[in-house]
This record gives sequence, structure tokens and C-alpha cells, in this order.
Amino acid sequence: NSIKKLIYLSILVLIVSCGGSDSDDSNTTIVGNWQLTALLDNNGTSFHNSCDLESNMTISITNTGKYYQYFSDDPATEPCGLDVVLDMTWSEGSSSTYNISFVEIGDNGQDISFSAVLDGETLTIDGDDDEVIVFTRN
Repeated sequence: NSIKKLIYLSILVLIVSCGGSDSDDSNTTIVGNWQLTALLDNNGTSFHNSCDLESNMTISITNTGKYYQYFSDDPATEPCGLDVVLDMTWSEGSSSTYNISFVEIGDNGQDISFSAVLDGETLTIDGDDDEVIVFTRN
């Protein structure tokens, strides 16, 4: 009887240790909060200012999200403010590649789609005119 208990206990330990994985797979999906860290032109030169870097997005597991874009003509003389909020949807493509669509909230909202690549804690979106938009998970 004590051998049976020992076998059951061993099986239980094995099941618990293998089955209840608490591993954090947040870096294998774009779900989460992202902070804008760079706007780069086609030569890799940054063209962002301090206000641009306040822009961020929240991506949900339900394949939706929000992008909050901040803007100032001149951060040295004009306050930085929330310029626009975009609804977004996303879908997973092939290995670490995602399709992201942004829609401006309100009348005449246009749907704009981009390709994005996830590399660890960095999400890179190929923007318009060969621009690259870089986000870091926060």
C-alpha cells in the first residue's frame, strides 16, 4: 500500500512539474503595451522628437488594440499633446511577422495596413515611404 502511495505521489509530482508551466511567453507575441522608441527614414536616420516618443500602443489578445499618437510642432515651445487615437487590428503572419491595420476613430477614418516584425522585445513596423517605426515592449 505504501508503494502505491509512493508511485501515485511520484506521478503527481511529475504531472504538476510538467503540466503547470508558468513560463512567460510575452516575448513570442505582440500582445502587450508598446512604447515608440524610434522613427527612422529609409537611410536609418532618426527623425523623431521627444513628443513623438510619448506615442504608445496597447495590443490585446483579441486581435485588437489602440495606438495613441502624441504630437507637437516644436516640443521646445509648444506643449506635447495627444494628437490622435487609432483603433487597430492585427493578425499573425508567418514566423514573427504580423499584419497590423490602423483605423482613425471618427468620421472618414481610413484603414491603413502595415507589416510588422517581432524580435524579442522590439516590434518594427514598415511604415509609409520606407519609414521604419520601432516600438519597445514596456
